[in-house]
Amino acid sequence: MGQTGEVKLTPREQQVVDMLLRGLGPHSMAKELGVKRSTIRGYLRLLYVKFGLSPDRCERVQLAVKIYAQRHPERVDLAGFR
Repeated sequence: MGQTGEVKLTPREQQVVDMLLRGLGPHSMAKELGVKRSTIRGYLRLLYVKFGLSPDRCERVQLAVKIYAQRHPERVDLAGFR
């Protein structure tokens, strides 16, 4: 994380995050980017680590919320949200 608590993402990780925020799953992400699903799963695992989450399916929602909150802190109150 950066000094402000902002997570630094590579351009490809940012693409995956943008697709995640659009509600796409790994299969759709892979198709859109022209890569294998296993590649997308690898990016998701890296994102979970960067955001301090464990890689299970329901954590995708937490990841999306944390990313959204990072981008729009004035719109989201994360009190009590891990």
